[in-house]
Amino acid sequence: NRAALKILGYDSQEELMEVGFDMVASTVVDEDKKRLKESIESLVKAGDSVSVEYRARHKNGEIIHVMGNIKLLMENGELIYQRFLLDCTAQKQEEKKKERRQMELIQALSIDYNLVCFFDLDSGKGSPLSSADSQKELDTVFSEEMSFRESMEGYIQSFVHPDDREMLRNACSQEKLKEELSKK
Repeated sequence: NRAALKILGYDSQEELMEVGFDMVASTVVDEDKKRLKESIESLVKAGDSVSVEYRARHKNGEIIHVMGNIKLLMENGELIYQRFLLDCTAQKQEEKKKERRQMELIQALSIDYNLVCFFDLDSGKGSPLSSADSQKELDTVFSEEMSFRESMEGYIQSFVHPDDREMLRNACSQEKLKEELSKK
């Protein structure tokens, strides 16, 4: 249909067919063709459908990310494939951007700090993401077996001035962090 042609950058069905189309368009990147074909072939009876994400090459050469929904229908006594395409390139780029930001944050924190940890505020369990090899004392305070509360208390007892301990306990409690993060 026109929308699918527009997503792929073609003016007509004939123009797309010239490039090649045998169940899977030749515009689908080679690494994704087999998976897409297997998904389509998994449809057996009328009403079966499958959604599959894959990459395709736009007419201008750019790689686009497509979410395809394929449904097997009975039309005039014949089984046919009905396809819907959704261009999800912007969403994929945003996901990659977020992943890159997270890695940059971890790297930045690793440079400025001796230890970077991840804690799940629901379960209270955590693990180190990275630590400086020379910081054995920190590694004993923050271990994979410890909970958030135990790790914070160990840190506070070992590294925080006695006058500031209670203030830090209140500011960095699991409940306080969950409350603050829920606002953002």
